[in-house]
Amino acid sequence: MALYISCLDKFKAKHGYTPNIETPKRFSEKLLRRIMLDRDPFYHFYANKLFAPDFVSGCQVNDLHIALRYRITSHLTPADFDALPNQFVIKSAYGSGLNEIVKDKTKCDREAICNRFNTDLHQKQNAQGAAYHYNCAIFEEYLGDPLGEPPNDFKFHCFRKPDGSYHSILQI
Repeated sequence: MALYISCLDKFKAKHGYTPNIETPKRFSEKLLRRIMLDRDPFYHFYANKLFAPDFVSGCQVNDLHIALRYRITSHLTPADFDALPNQFVIKSAYGSGLNEIVKDKTKCDREAICNRFNTDLHQKQNAQGAAYHYNCAIFEEYLGDPLGEPPNDFKFHCFRKPDGSYHSILQI
């Protein structure tokens, strides 16, 4: 119960209002409800960038392209960049905002990137304050256009309704 109140207090402090958890209407309320009440034992696999491609590749999706993975590590070193192509992306399995788009590895500050990831990678926490399990850095194929511009960011969110059907939101 104290955990429940703590989450609500943190939400109110950040957003300036008390969230409606029982019948959430806003996206942030729906996310908070999922964090606090959804006990799907597989959710941490869906939400983790390390495991999500395995989950998605098992679905029936036509023309699905999953970015090629070059390396997965829990601690970055400048030498990790050596065997990679000139362009790639580094992201945290769980972190939001812990990403690096490398368009030219000869011009990037490897030491600074490693320091930022190695500092932040193990400090990411979930809403309950527990450190995420399976957090790591993932080096992946860069999916930008030939001129070096990153692709548009698309996010898909699905919410299960009480009747078992789903409501989806596409965030562009």
